Amino acid sequence: MNDGDETGRKDKIDSHVKAGDYFGTLATILDILRQDAKISPKMRKDILNGLRNDLLYLQDNYSIVRNNDNKGKSDRVESCF
Repeated sequence: MNDGDETGRKDKIDSHVKAGDYFGTLATILDILRQDAKISPKMRKDILNGLRNDLLYLQDNYSIVRNNDNKGKSDRVESCF
């Protein structure tokens, strides 16, 4: 991945964070990976590597703060790995 691609990916992450939908987008991508058997192993690996890099970028640049207004509304906490 070149610097332009990396900058574009970070810009997309930043826009999802500002819109408040990064975690929903991440959940959707992971669900697609879980369900779609047609995704090649290489593509699956590339997607997971990209998501790992996204999460490392988020770790370095953001903090998670609990919503006091229950905007997230989901009480699902079934697994922590």
